[in-house]
Amino acid sequence: MDKIADKFKIETTEEEINGHIAQMAIQRKVRPERLKEEMQRDGSLAQFKQQVREQKCVAKLLETAKITEVDAPAPKPHDHKHEHPKHHKKPAEKTAKKQRNREKAPG
Repeated sequence: MDKIADKFKIETTEEEINGHIAQMAIQRKVRPERLKEEMQRDGSLAQFKQQVREQKCVAKLLETAKITEVDAPAPKPHDHKHEHPKHHKKPAEKTAKKQRNREKAPG
């Protein structure tokens, strides 16, 4: 992400950081100044700035992406020969016939 940020000259301003902190503060129901001070004390402010920068990188990539639509490949016909034996289901008639034969067998 750093290379992308450098390529597009993406930086985060103090105003952007403060705006994001203000949004977080509203969600947490605390004052933005208090939240920022707490983040400075616990060391999470630097990481937060990095996250904001990365979000800007992703937004720039999406903005500059060239999207090409292609048709999906046609589905391949299902080959029953290669199915796992557990997935084979026997017709009910065969199963019933075998059951009757077992019952008749001397045993």
